[in-house]
Amino acid sequence: MQDQALQIKKDGDTLTIRILRPFKFDMYKDFRTAYINHVWVVNHYIIDLGKVDLLDSSALGMLMLLYKETKARNMQATVTLTNAKPQVLTLLKASNLEDIFTIA
Repeated sequence: MQDQALQIKKDGDTLTIRILRPFKFDMYKDFRTAYINHVWVVNHYIIDLGKVDLLDSSALGMLMLLYKETKARNMQATVTLTNAKPQVLTLLKASNLEDIFTIA
C-alpha cells in the first residue's frame, strides 16, 4: 500500500511504515490497516517519523494501539520509532514512550 500519507515496506520479518506528513487522527484507518494486515507474519515494526513535523495526541494513541495489538498477537514483537525530528522526539520523551518503544 502506498499513498500520500504512508509508505509500507515488508522485508522478511520486518515491517517499515514511513509516515509522510503530519501524524494526526485522520491517518487512523490507514495506519491501522498498514500494520494489522501483518501482525501474524512480522516480528519487528519500524515507524519512520522522518517526515513528521507534527504529532498530535491521537497519533500517540495510535502508536500505543500498535504496541498493544502486536504484543497481544506476538510477545516477541518489537516496535522502533526512527528518525524523529527534535520537536517530535521531545514529545515522545515527554510522553514516556521511550519506556515502551525503542527510539532510534
